[in-house]
Amino acid sequence: MSYAYIAVAVASLVVGTASSYQAARTQKKVAENNAEVAEINARQAERKGNLDADAARRRSQQLAGTQRSSYAARGLDLAEGTPGDVIDQTDFFGAMDEQTSRSNAAWNAWALRRGGVNAQLQADAANPGMAATGSLLTSGSSVAGKWYGPKAAS
Repeated sequence: MSYAYIAVAVASLVVGTASSYQAARTQKKVAENNAEVAEINARQAERKGNLDADAARRRSQQLAGTQRSSYAARGLDLAEGTPGDVIDQTDFFGAMDEQTSRSNAAWNAWALRRGGVNAQLQADAANPGMAATGSLLTSGSSVAGKWYGPKAAS
């Protein structure tokens, strides 16, 4: 076997090892960025949920205020009977809407954070050194087999 062939094989080994290392570094960085973006999105989901909950509370309070003024304008007693029941139901369903908005936001943020945890696990698993070592060992054994194979047969 010629030395030129071995030189090409070794050069290929070096390039392949460097390529494996770079690919693993890139994979690690992408996964870390995905984890960071997931956390940012989770915080944004929580903020949006709080804004939605506040808006639901304001709508409910506005509706209850309109109901009170309408009933009062008609001279109805707000503390008893149907007017009181309607206002109580408006308050109850408004509180439910507010809680639903907060709960949905919490679930959404949790799911986004789980995605971030998974991305961080992928980042932790992407080991450039191990990728390069694996490539070196695999390619190195191939070069060694070609170097020693023909000599052993001769």
